[in-house]
Amino acid sequence: MNTDPMPWRPRFLTPRYALASEANEAGFTVGRASTPAGDTRVALFVAASSDAPTGWSARFAVFGPPVLIACADWVCEYLSGSANARCSMAFGSGGGDAAACPSIMVFERELNLAAADRFAAIMVQDAVVNAMNAIDRH
Repeated sequence: MNTDPMPWRPRFLTPRYALASEANEAGFTVGRASTPAGDTRVALFVAASSDAPTGWSARFAVFGPPVLIACADWVCEYLSGSANARCSMAFGSGGGDAAACPSIMVFERELNLAAADRFAAIMVQDAVVNAMNAIDRH
């Protein structure tokens, strides 16, 4: 039994999909979300990629609490198709599919989120939908 009060901690401590601050953002479509006060922000960068199983590559940038970093890292893995086969087609060939955005229940199950941490999943969901909508507009 996992007794860690923050079971998502390993993702926070070693995120695999964070966008380096000096990285070139050219070629990425960006979806953003923030709190009303703007004190917590997430940006999701999505680009076409022949290396990813889904044909999409995702990275993130976060200013906020550790659980938000963990949620953003997980959703980038989900969107890139490496989380598992059933999650591999969040973005279609013609753009985004908002219906394919992972539900709050999926975030809770995959990251074992507590109810108090749902805000992070909601913010990341908003960024995913905003990225999908931006792809659809192009």
